[in-house]
Amino acid sequence: MYSYSSLEQRTMHDIEVIQRIVEYFLMHEKEQQQLPQTTGKSSVSKLLDSYLTEVAKDPNLSITKFQVLAEALPEKARTCDDGLYGAIDTYLKVCLQLSFWYSSF
Repeated sequence: MYSYSSLEQRTMHDIEVIQRIVEYFLMHEKEQQQLPQTTGKSSVSKLLDSYLTEVAKDPNLSITKFQVLAEALPEKARTCDDGLYGAIDTYLKVCLQLSFWYSSF
């Protein structure tokens, strides 16, 4: 699935779709007044962190899009931040590799 934007380079993933899905989930949770936040939100946070790790490998993904998606869930939705930290680590490694590659020219 490719995403296009007039201001950014082509990315391999459609970040906006996932962001809308997460926003819809949170809106639905709020409407239902489901207070046990560890069940649904925990599963969604694991899924989102896995997705973040995957899209972090995209060299054309902007830091803004990555950050918006990483902050899509409230802090209390994550029972553990390891998945998020792993995604950030992957993103930074890709950025450093690109920086090194560009500086070698």
